[in-house]
Amino acid sequence: MRMFTVVVNDVELAREAFLNQGEHTSGRPYHTMLRRYVADERGEMNGLGMSAGKRWKEQRKFALSKLREFGMGKVSIEKKIQEETSACLAHLIDTNREPLDPQALPAVVTLNVIDLYYTRCSVRLRRPRLPQTERQHQHHLLRYPVTVGHLLLNKELKSNIAMRHEKQATRRIEGDVRDYFRRLPASAPLPAARTHTHSCRRHLSAFQLLISVRDLFLAGSHTAMTTLRWGLLFMLKYPHVLRKVQAEIDDVIGRGRLPCMADQDNMPYTRATIAEVQRVADIVPLNLAHSTTAEIQLGGYVIPAGTDILANFTAILNDPKYFPEPEKFRPERHLDERGDFVQNEALIPFSIGRRVCLGEALARVELFIFFTGILQNFNIRLPDGVTDPSMDGTFGFTWMANPYLLHFVARP
Repeated sequence: MRMFTVVVNDVELAREAFLNQGEHTSGRPYHTMLRRYVADERGEMNGLGMSAGKRWKEQRKFALSKLREFGMGKVSIEKKIQEETSACLAHLIDTNREPLDPQALPAVVTLNVIDLYYTRCSVRLRRPRLPQTERQHQHHLLRYPVTVGHLLLNKELKSNIAMRHEKQATRRIEGDVRDYFRRLPASAPLPAARTHTHSCRRHLSAFQLLISVRDLFLAGSHTAMTTLRWGLLFMLKYPHVLRKVQAEIDDVIGRGRLPCMADQDNMPYTRATIAEVQRVADIVPLNLAHSTTAEIQLGGYVIPAGTDILANFTAILNDPKYFPEPEKFRPERHLDERGDFVQNEALIPFSIGRRVCLGEALARVELFIFFTGILQNFNIRLPDGVTDPSMDGTFGFTWMANPYLLHFVARP
């Protein structure tokens, strides 16, 4: 039987497909290779990225509730990001203007923030501060094609994530699941996990936890660090934008403290610059394929159940209808005539609909605080004798900037 794939190339159809009809487009297609590694003994897919149906809904709600409990969207996680940013700034001062590949800088921030969630989940990393060699290994690992890297990361996490005490951890997981379902409305359909300990273990087993941690690791660290790395490269390429951002930082924050999210409302040009970095970097050109679970109508076509459907973010983020002269890096496109920041409806770097990025709120805080903190304290220069880096990238899990070197020069 011939199977078709539907590619959505504009934001209106993406909103219709994944938001308005999200109930019927949130499935995942059959993937033979990944099924060997993320399916359980009953053949059901695990993790937050590849599971579907009732299992995915339950696990996504559970994961989101725990992330919020652990600080996502709260001042506590903002302080953690400020702490990691401060450590990176101190490291830059200690480098004495030596040329640096900025890959490690956002990696340290994002990985250590994600580690906070691991340690709160009765799971700990054996080495909370990843040494340089291991950070480099993670970078190379994430440059594999999606399927290969997906599999290798399972092995990597198995060797780096250790349960403190298996029985205690299992009881903690079961307790968390029971507490979550106890808070559900009385009218909500209740899975067996609410009344049966065995079902708790089945729905959130050690294997499921491993796959979910892997998904959170990828979504919560690699996307943010990749965007930040592109952002620093754009500031090197567009020094007039860098100067405008620094002028706004000096006017709103000054030099005596680190940026915080409360500053964002008073910094429209910096917000516009970060938005333009996300648009032009386009680190996820195509979202993970969805699958229709029922027949739908989209754009005048009837799409049968079981059809793969995905969004072409490159086309959406470069649509001249929403972004005139899309080939140009121009933060001003995100400002109105008064200079206030305007959210463009076609700017959807975190996807759209029911499978929108689980860590969007965390990523936004990381991007703003780290990006602003670096430019608050340092000018960016090309080291002497180093060739001007190209804007080409490499595709692995995301579209990544190729390695390049920078001088971070303390601002006077």
